[in-house]
Amino acid sequence: LHNADVHASWKYEPQKTGGSGRSKRRENRGCCGRGVSRAPMGAAAPSKASPKRKAKAVPPLQGRHAPSGSFEGQVLKIQLPGWTSMPNAGVASCIAVFGTNPMDRAKTLTQLPGNKYGKNVVEALTKVCKQEGLLPGLYRGLPVAMMREASKNMFRIGLFTP
Repeated sequence: LHNADVHASWKYEPQKTGGSGRSKRRENRGCCGRGVSRAPMGAAAPSKASPKRKAKAVPPLQGRHAPSGSFEGQVLKIQLPGWTSMPNAGVASCIAVFGTNPMDRAKTLTQLPGNKYGKNVVEALTKVCKQEGLLPGLYRGLPVAMMREASKNMFRIGLFTP
C-alpha cells in the first residue's frame, strides 16, 4: 500500500537534536523508505543515529507521494455500480431471515390455538427441537421466508437513493 493517505498525518520536518544527543522527534521510515519525521507517541525517544553524525534534513514528499490536503477524519468510500444495490439488498435480507427465522417460527407456534407447543418462545423452541430435530425444526419454512423478504426488501432498499 503506497499512497498519500499513509503520509497524511506525518510532520515534514528534519530531525532536531539537542545538546544531549537525544532526538526531539522520532524518525519513521514509512512505507516508501524515506526518512520522514512524526511526533512521538509518548516522551521523546532517543535517536538511532550516532551522536557524532548530524541528522540530515528530510525533503518534503513530492509528486504522487505528496499529500494534497488534510486527510484527518476522512473515510475511504468505495463507489459501487448502481445496479448492485438491488442484489445486495436481497442478499442482506436473506442473511437477516436466516438469523431470525427460528424465533419467528417459535412466536408463530406459541400463537396457535390449543397451546400444543407451550406458552412462551423458549418452550416452543425446545418442543420443536425434540419433536422435529434441531435444524429441520428451527428452519422449516426458510426458503419461503427468504423469498418473501428478498422480494420485498430488494425493491424497498435497493431503489432507495439518499
